[in-house]
Amino acid sequence: MRNTSFIIVFLILASCTTQRFATTSNLSLKPLNNDTVQIDKYHAKVNFIRLNNQNYEFSVFIKNNSKDTVSINPSLFSYNYIPNINETNHHLIYSINPKERIKKLESQKDSLMKEKNPYSLAGKSTKEIVKNGLIQGTVATLFGQDPKKWESQREEDEYYWEQNHNYQLNKMEKELDFWNNDALLPQVVAPNNKTSGKVLFPVSMNVKAIQVRILIQNDTLNYRFIQSD
Repeated sequence: MRNTSFIIVFLILASCTTQRFATTSNLSLKPLNNDTVQIDKYHAKVNFIRLNNQNYEFSVFIKNNSKDTVSINPSLFSYNYIPNINETNHHLIYSINPKERIKKLESQKDSLMKEKNPYSLAGKSTKEIVKNGLIQGTVATLFGQDPKKWESQREEDEYYWEQNHNYQLNKMEKELDFWNNDALLPQVVAPNNKTSGKVLFPVSMNVKAIQVRILIQNDTLNYRFIQSD
């Protein structure tokens, strides 16, 4: 049965997802230095929040104490990591670009909303429904099966396709809501003004420490964190 195959595949995928997530679900970052940096021009604070969809999620607060307007582009934020605490080679990893992510999600959402349930009879003409029914009935008779079971299977396939489609759509809308309302977006900050938001970085496994680099105009502020699980 197609429905049985669908359930088996879903369970396998869910198992793989669970196993992959288990490798990072307990990871945490603790500050090695003060998580607030105060210099003449800026006051900035960076806190590790949690793992978000296999990414480090940080909250970033920035206050512009200078007399000039400054530009902030979170896609230029990055971190260095050291695979082994005794090594000196650094690897630079940039944050997820919020504008690019929003654009990609909106495109995927648009495509998803245009998809039609292939098992549904909605929108089909009476002629199409009768024709499909005759074909299914003929095939069922040839194989000695009950035509009513074919219709029951079609209804099940229609239901599960709709459930999975709605799940994917809701998941996408939830992520879009994060990027549009919670994430720190590219902007300019006027003198004596402040801004804040969330920034996501891809997770690096099996590392001892990372140094988050926050770029404000032409200045870089550094924040060190140790990774533990």
